[in-house]
Amino acid sequence: MSPASTRDKILDAAQGFIARVGVNAMSYKHLSDVVGIRKASIHHHFPTKTDLLLHVVQRYHGHFMLKLDSIMADDGNGRARLESYCKVFEEVLTRGDCTGSCPLGMLVAEMQTLDPKVKVMLMQFYKENQHRLHQILEQGLQDGSLHFKGTREALGALIFSLLQGLLFLTRGGGSVQMFRTTVDQLLVMV
Repeated sequence: MSPASTRDKILDAAQGFIARVGVNAMSYKHLSDVVGIRKASIHHHFPTKTDLLLHVVQRYHGHFMLKLDSIMADDGNGRARLESYCKVFEEVLTRGDCTGSCPLGMLVAEMQTLDPKVKVMLMQFYKENQHRLHQILEQGLQDGSLHFKGTREALGALIFSLLQGLLFLTRGGGSVQMFRTTVDQLLVMV
């Protein structure tokens, strides 16, 4: 196995564990079992759990922002972009068995136990995410496809909280259909 593919497999396994059980329930032993290498090999690539988490957050952040930038580049109006934004969260559910969640959302749930460097990266992710969501909401106001009272910042926080909360509820026994029905209700309200 090449070093690059080994790193990617370790990061994939870590991201999957974090999304399903959280970082504090994940060990290098779990990762070594999934990837099929010794724990020492994982330590070679990521000497500490903080090193591993920094790479997981950085990689997920990059992938997520590419999706949002793609939405921002679409020719659609604000409503169409908001619908696409919500679908990014739904993809977390539809690509698995509904037992996972957003890995960065899971990390935030364990924020008090994380290294300060990881916390800074997580907050940067949420700041950039909110910035793009605010742009979508502003565009919707400008083009008349969205109608809401209050600020785009407050609505953006509400939307993001709703989507993250739905991911957690779906893990607890909800369904993709519950997620879609709730998002549909949100879209009716804006």
